[in-house]
Order: sequence, then C-alpha cells, then structure tokens
Amino acid sequence: MSLKRFAHVFAFAFATSFLFVSQANASFTITPLTVIDPGGATPNMNFVFNSLVNAPLPTTGVLGQSYNFLSVNVFPGTANVTNQVVPYDIVYQARDNTTLDTATFQMKGFLTLNLDGSGSGSLYNTPTPGFPNPSFTLGSTTFYVNPVPPNYTSPTLLNGSGGTAQLQVNLTTVPEPSSIMLMGLTVGVGGLMFRRNITRKV
Repeated sequence: MSLKRFAHVFAFAFATSFLFVSQANASFTITPLTVIDPGGATPNMNFVFNSLVNAPLPTTGVLGQSYNFLSVNVFPGTANVTNQVVPYDIVYQARDNTTLDTATFQMKGFLTLNLDGSGSGSLYNTPTPGFPNPSFTLGSTTFYVNPVPPNYTSPTLLNGSGGTAQLQVNLTTVPEPSSIMLMGLTVGVGGLMFRRNITRKV
C-alpha cells in the first residue's frame, strides 16, 4: 500500500471512529423539575419521582435507554379499593452533561387502583394522549420518548402484600445533521478512493 493511499484510509477511519467515539462518551441527566400532580399525599399509595443520572447516550437509531421515571408504592395491607383514580403530571428536565444544554418534557396520565377484600388486585396506568412529549432536543441531539408497553412494570398486588410499580419510557436518539453530513462525506470519499484503486488495477 502506498503512503498516499495509507494516509487516505487512515483519515477515513479516523473521521468515522471520531463520530462514534464522541457520541459514546456523551452522557445526559434527567431530573424532575415540576410536580403538578399528585398535588399532595395519596391514600393507599406513595409516589417517588425518579432521576436518571449520567446516563450514556443511546445508540443512534436503536431503541435505547429505558428509564423508570416514576415509582408508585402500594401500601401493604390496603384492601377494598374500587377504581381509585390518581392523576400524575410531572415536568422533567434533561441536561447534556457535556454542553450543559437543557430541555424539558412532560409525563402525564392517571393510575387506577383496584383491590379486593384480601388486598389482591391491579394498578393500571393510562398515559394521557400526547404525553410523554414525543421528543426533546439537547443541543444538536434529538431524543424520542416512547412509553414502554404496557407502560409500567406491574407490582405484585397479592394478599395485601402491596408492591411497587415502575413506570417506564424508552429514549432513542437520531444523529444531528452535521453528523449525517460527516458520515456521508467520509463514506463517499472512501467509496471514491476504492473505485479509483479498482479502476487503476483494471
């Protein structure tokens, strides 16, 4: 391999690896900013508003980071509850830990608790249409927010034992336009170099 060809291949590999390494080293943090609902203590349940600290950036274009944004504890010994509906409405702040850019998104819906005389039953989550916000942008990175079916990890509500539900979303990223241009440029240059070398050999 000639020195000139080696230099071209090295530049192509460096540019491509830099794109992915810079993304892999990025991280972000999500914290509750404003709790609108529940507005106070809730009978039979306790709410914990979770944070996501120093999370790695999800792999571009792939379903990424699953995030337990809300924990709901059903008290042990609770029984004889019929259609207890509790709304939740929380504004979260997301921060890019490298650029310190911030953005907000909102989680909104209601929980319905049903327990029989033995304390067995269910806790069902119904997100409000349009919430969570479908996306938010940190700097030049767009995050898509998707509820994880069935929108929460079910607690064990059996014989008055209580339980904890983790309400979840999934965060997925897409590449910013500058990264797409860089990737296209490096791949294009690499393809042209490869074609020129093949043509010379023929």
